[in-house]
Amino acid sequence: MSLEWKSCKIGDLGKIFSGGTPSTKIKEYWDGDLNWLSSGETRNTYIYTTDKFITEEGANNSSTKLANKGDIVIASAGQGFTRGQSSMVMIDTYVNQSVIVISPNDKVNNHYLLYNLKFRYPELRQLSDHASTRGSLTTKIIKGLDINLPDLNTQNKIATIIQYFDKKIETNKRINKNLFNIIDFIFKDYVGDYEDLEIVSLSENTQEIIRGFNSKYVEKSNIKNFNQKVNKGTFLEKQHFKYLDENIEIPKAKFAKKRDVLVNSLGDGTVGRPHYYNEDTDNVVVDQHITIIRANEDLIPSTYIYEYLKNSTGQYHLDSLISGSTGMLMLNISEIRNLKIPILDKKNLREFDTTVTPLFDKITKNFEEIYCLSKLRDTLLPKLMSGEINVSEVNCDLKIIIRKIYIKSSKLFLWRYLSENQNHIKNTKSNETLLKSRAIHKINKFLAKFNARYRYYRQ
Repeated sequence: MSLEWKSCKIGDLGKIFSGGTPSTKIKEYWDGDLNWLSSGETRNTYIYTTDKFITEEGANNSSTKLANKGDIVIASAGQGFTRGQSSMVMIDTYVNQSVIVISPNDKVNNHYLLYNLKFRYPELRQLSDHASTRGSLTTKIIKGLDINLPDLNTQNKIATIIQYFDKKIETNKRINKNLFNIIDFIFKDYVGDYEDLEIVSLSENTQEIIRGFNSKYVEKSNIKNFNQKVNKGTFLEKQHFKYLDENIEIPKAKFAKKRDVLVNSLGDGTVGRPHYYNEDTDNVVVDQHITIIRANEDLIPSTYIYEYLKNSTGQYHLDSLISGSTGMLMLNISEIRNLKIPILDKKNLREFDTTVTPLFDKITKNFEEIYCLSKLRDTLLPKLMSGEINVSEVNCDLKIIIRKIYIKSSKLFLWRYLSENQNHIKNTKSNETLLKSRAIHKINKFLAKFNARYRYYRQ
């Protein structure tokens, strides 16, 4: 780390507080014009809106407090992966008691502070586990956190680099959300209220409906296991892939194929969640707790099956088939095979599929870019935060470099470099160190070169 970096407490960098919740028993406190944020909404890096709203009366008669645009919010409690998540509010919003707000002062770039906290998510999780039996973060814990700070100019440069990636990721997410809304609208326009539509058996109009594959996991291999944690419905969280032994025999039917509809079939919260698999892969095996619906595209296109199962009517239909008790809910494969769904005539089915398939392809392309950008950002972040990648001497406009070199030229420099070298360097500890040192050297050389040739890249 550079000698110019200084250590201080986060409590020295701004005002830190948490909020509260207006009484839910008083309806006059709710559904007003004021944003009100809960901890579960910190899943996104930037927050542009809230799920709930309160009235001025509700704000004045509760312990809720106002976070201003640009403030950092941390989930102090919450289920699953929520606790420890950090975000920046892009709106003025009141917050509940499970949200800690940091209102930064002029000693720190607010984006730099945000990325420092996001980088330290595992640390925040660990601290919260020790804070109480239920696990929670407190304002005292956050105030007492040590943070290493470079000078403000270097903070601004680091923040600019990472922020550009996040903004591109957020833009792609918004585009995909709009594309899904368009597909939903097209589907509803075709089916209307399902009046006068033919009701057919799903099993009789598909290639096959089967469960995935059951096997023990290994630490790492080229065979990926598509499990329920990966399936988030409209998108995939690929960091949750498990791995299977490459030497075991796996039936070809158990591998995910492009245009498969994959339905989570076991567990609370996720059972009945469908995903339209739109990737060309040959190494992704579907887990045994997921049902594979493989369409006969000449009879019912997979896009139509997915949209039906995804919308409110299809979800209600699937929910009615769920059996079991809390903690062990199941969607039996025989119930899915016996499912009867309303369909359009053949001409309209083909028109619908032809219309929405390019939209699904665009969504998939955007998600692939999100994944690559996220990997690159996550590779750069710890190196930037530790000073291992030195940007202090770069005096040109970083936005222009990033836009023209990383994005517009689609080179994704570090990610491509790491990927190419991983194919040739064995996964030993010494070679991992060699790979990392080469990557860091290349990046520093890269930044120095483009700093020297700045005028050329402004043309």
